[in-house]
Order: sequence, then structure tokens, then C-alpha cells
Amino acid sequence: TQRDDLDSPPAHPMESPQDTGARSSPVLNRWKEIAAYLGVSQRTAVRYATKNGMHVHRMKTGMVWAEPHEIDEWRRSCDTPAPAKRSDTIAPVLIQERVKRVPFRSVAAAAIIMGMLVFIAALGTGFTGDHTTRVPAGWAVSNNQLTVMDDRGRPLWSHIFDFVLQESVYRTPLDPHETPGLVQIVDLEGDGSPEVLFVANTVGRQNENKLYCFETDGRIRFSHAPKGTVRFGSDEYAAPFGVGYLRVTRNAHQSHFIWIAASHVQFPTIVRKLNSNGHELGDYWTNGHVRTLEMWESPYRRYMLVGGTTNEDKSGSLALLDYDRPTGRAPAAADRYRCTNCPQRDPIAYMLFPRLEVAELRDDRVYVVEVKPEPDGNLTVAVAQGALIVPDFAPGLTLPVVYYTLDPQLNLRRAKFGDDYSRAHRHYESLARISHPLNSQDEIQLKSIRTLISPFGH
Repeated sequence: TQRDDLDSPPAHPMESPQDTGARSSPVLNRWKEIAAYLGVSQRTAVRYATKNGMHVHRMKTGMVWAEPHEIDEWRRSCDTPAPAKRSDTIAPVLIQERVKRVPFRSVAAAAIIMGMLVFIAALGTGFTGDHTTRVPAGWAVSNNQLTVMDDRGRPLWSHIFDFVLQESVYRTPLDPHETPGLVQIVDLEGDGSPEVLFVANTVGRQNENKLYCFETDGRIRFSHAPKGTVRFGSDEYAAPFGVGYLRVTRNAHQSHFIWIAASHVQFPTIVRKLNSNGHELGDYWTNGHVRTLEMWESPYRRYMLVGGTTNEDKSGSLALLDYDRPTGRAPAAADRYRCTNCPQRDPIAYMLFPRLEVAELRDDRVYVVEVKPEPDGNLTVAVAQGALIVPDFAPGLTLPVVYYTLDPQLNLRRAKFGDDYSRAHRHYESLARISHPLNSQDEIQLKSIRTLISPFGH
């Protein structure tokens, strides 16, 4: 019988010679085996680890495992009365029950039954001597198929879609700031069984991209894409809204939230917060495209940072949202860029970063492509002066990026041109498309950030 006392740890087993010596039991893999060893439910085992100090080991893949002797030491430290070990009591009782039900007439018959039990136990371990539980750790995309593998590269399961996947978007991007994370393996509930989050990016139909959440064994837990119709000014935009960005954030209680950005072509875009079962928890609408989402725990509270661009004037945009209630719309001067049927709530802060000379001469948009919280509480914001790698740049040149440092109140502390922006500027000087080297006027333009909504009541 499983014990389900959520507040107090289980009693330690009676000590025996093997308890006090070196480890002699196999490793306990996943919460199921840990719970079985303790004689409690998996939920209670997770509670013991998170609330009562029971030590478990965690891998980067999300898998958990435990040493029996460490669990025994933890139970002894609780200093409570001790039941007998599960392996000493439960298994013999099961065998005795079977003996009572079956009229055994010979030792041979008993031996056959015992042999069958051993055989069944061997099946559970796969006869290989490898007692580790295989969980998702890697993936591959080919044509219309997603294949998920364990940490040794062995296939676990495959899912075949009824459309062709855009394989190139799942490879390492050329831009070091572009980290879309369209496939993520995350233990959403902290139970040692990681799920696979996959954005199905379709060939030629990007506005139909959808998020899939697969269980550890490949079953679909849910799929999601925003639906409905949204109105900006007098124009209406109806679904589908294709998912193009995926972010997962972790709570203090080891559960996770899923964040997606989904667009109607390039305009408008919705940022949506989901729980681990795909239920909607908040929507934020913007009049441009989203390139990055980042959680920020400031000295004041927890926020979600939304970086991208605005269609109104092609500036880089940065919105600060309430992490727990990320609802509302981006501000705009013109009616056609203002959502009229969205939640009528402004972000906590909203900033626009300037288009500089390199972007202006190409009529490019400016994108906030990365927001990085620093240990000192400041934020580093990377702003690309152009959406793509420009074909006539010098060889080896990537995005022309400039960098800003903001303090915890989002005041500007520093601004600088990135090396690739400086190289791009010199390159256009050599083509006589820019008439001067970088100078003090460029520095002034670089720092001309517009704050449409002041943070923290400034």
C-alpha cells in the first residue's frame, strides 16, 4: 500500500550490514523507481525532494536518479520508526499470494512459476544490463518527420506530419543573436520525464506553423496555434497566426510556463503564455514582429521582456510585461497600428530604439534581437540595424548590431557600436554611400531612445 503523507518523510528501514557499508543497490532511475523504493506515490516522492530535503540527482536532459544509500541516509536523518524494506516484504507477499491461489503439487511447478517471474523481471530491464531509463535528449528533422533520440543517439520515437517541414530553420542560425529554439526538450512538471516542444514550421505556409507538445513516449499532449480575429484600426486580421518563436521559463516550484510568438505574416504578432497543458494564461499584441522573449527578475519583481520591431516606423521595440499577467497591446501613434479589440492594457514600459544610418540607407527595419539580464541587475540590449545579413557586405560580416546597457529602472547607461556595425559603416563609406566616418553626431543618434511608456512611474 502506498503511503501518501505529503508533509512528513517516510520512516527509515531497519539497518542491516549492507545498509552501513558501501553502495550495493542499483541506481534508482526516474521518479517511478524512487517512489517505489520509498513506498509512496510519485507525487509524494517529488514533494520529499523539493520540500523535505531528500537528495536526488538531475541531468541536463531533465532526468532524475537517486542512490538508494543516499535515500536511506536521508530517512535515517529523519529519526522516525522504521518499516521493513520494500524488497524484503512486498515481493515475497506477492509470491505467497500466488502460491495460495495455485494448487502446487510439486516443487517443479513452483520452480516454473519462479522462473516465469524472473523472466518477466528480465524483460523489464531489456536483458542488456543497462538499467537507465531512456528519455528524450536529442532530435532530428527530415522531410515531414521528427525523430527523437536518447542521450546515445538511439531513436526513441518518430512523428510523421502530413506536411513537409522547413528543415533549414531547425539548424544552427548564422546570426549568433538569433536563437529561435523551435525544438526544446524540457521536463515541464519536474517529474523526471521530459517533454518535447516542437514548432512545426511548414514549407511555404509559415502562417500555419503550430506548436506541438509531445509526451516522453511520443504521444501528443496538445497542439496549439492562436485563433480568432484581431482588429488594428479599421483592418481585421484573422487566423491562422503562425508560431515563429518559442521560449520556456521555469518557476520556483520546478514547473514551467511556455511562451510563444505567432504572427499573421509579419503583422500583427501575438505573444501568448501557456501552462504545461497548453491552457492560455495571457495575450499581448504588438504591431510588428517579435524576435526575442526573456524573463527578467529585477530587484522589484518578475517581468517578461519582449523584443522586436514596430511596423509603424521600423524602430526596434522593447516591451516590459507583467510576468504573471502578460496581457495588453503595444502603444502606437497612428490608429492603423493600434489594436482596438485587444485587452486595453499598456505594457509596464515601452521603448523604441533608433534606426541608424546603415539601416536608413537600405530602408531596413531595426530589431531588438537579444536582451540579456546581467549579474549586476543591468540589461544588455542588442539591436540589429537590419533584419538579414546584407549581401553586399564584406565577406564574413554578420548583422550590424549596436549595444545598449540599461539600469534596473531602464535608464540608459551606455551605448556602443558593435564591431560589425562599424565594419558595415566603413564598407558603405568605401562605396561612397556614406560620406563620413563614425562621429559624435552618430553617437547622439545612437543614444536617441524614445520611451513611449515610462517604467516604474518615471
